[in-house]
Amino acid sequence: IPVNTANGLTHVAPLVIDRVSLGDIEVRNVEAAVTRPGTLHVTLLGMSFLKKLERVDFRGRTLVLAQ
Repeated sequence: IPVNTANGLTHVAPLVIDRVSLGDIEVRNVEAAVTRPGTLHVTLLGMSFLKKLERVDFRGRTLVLAQ
């Protein structure tokens, strides 16, 4: 499907990831999108994951997540 990003228009394939784990945090049924190879040079942790957490906070340069 076509999507607008900060870098302009691109296409993605939407999907639902059964389980995403970061350390002791585990979130199920996370909506995601796969981009064409070379579109992004990093992996993004999006709001579809973060909004399922109890707390998302920054302490200086550290991202603090709590479930």
